[in-house]
Amino acid sequence: MILNSEQTLKFNAPAALSLTRHPVRTSSRYTLIPTAEVVHCLEQEGFELMSARQTRARSSEAAATARHMLCFRLPQDIGRPSELNDLIPQVVLVNSHDGTSAYWLRAGIFRLVCKNGLLTPLGDFGLIHVPHRGPVIEQVTSGALAIARSFAQVYEVIERMQAMKLTPVQREVFADLALRARWPEGPAPIAGSRLLEARRIQDTDGSLWVTYNTIQEHVISGGLRGRNSNGRAMNTRGVREIRRSVELNSRLWNHALSLLPARSLISCS
Repeated sequence: MILNSEQTLKFNAPAALSLTRHPVRTSSRYTLIPTAEVVHCLEQEGFELMSARQTRARSSEAAATARHMLCFRLPQDIGRPSELNDLIPQVVLVNSHDGTSAYWLRAGIFRLVCKNGLLTPLGDFGLIHVPHRGPVIEQVTSGALAIARSFAQVYEVIERMQAMKLTPVQREVFADLALRARWPEGPAPIAGSRLLEARRIQDTDGSLWVTYNTIQEHVISGGLRGRNSNGRAMNTRGVREIRRSVELNSRLWNHALSLLPARSLISCS
């Protein structure tokens, strides 16, 4: 579905339309280029805005400059194998006008079967920073195109993950690592084994790819029944904060990569 980018930004990420920079946290060297202008240039290159959101703010002033995340479908699915048709490659753009973030770009994967956003960083191409000075729009656009061209490497890694079966112990270790990453201060409201529970029949083959997806969906989306520190029943919460979502996705992806036999891997900075 093609979104009306201006309306999507207005309702989901209004900071992307802002013409205001933070008066205290940014200096005179800061080049204010509304994210909407970057969106327009990316659309001219064939990228399609799929979703947008921003960090919650306590005031309208903070909301106008807050960190925001936009996801774009690629101009074309370059080199995607037919067996990966349930995946939509993305370029993920994050920015703010409050001095807390430069423009940065990562690769992303949207899995149609579960509607969850999987950040899949791509090494040199997968983490591109563009500071708020100089030819910002040109650098962001060229970075997005570079990521799009590098997706063939991602598909190769995904196919290797699909072909690798994990032992029960490896799956349990992966789940325990994810549990500690999600609730580092503990105690966690659920056991690690809960993160391995499949939400659909196709997620039961025990491969590294399916294990990664299952754990990632539980960690990021929440919704598992557990108990809080007082022993009361509760559902785990989804991760909404952009920085925290990126951090968790990156850690899970890097652990999945570490389980593959040693080869040239696409790791996250």
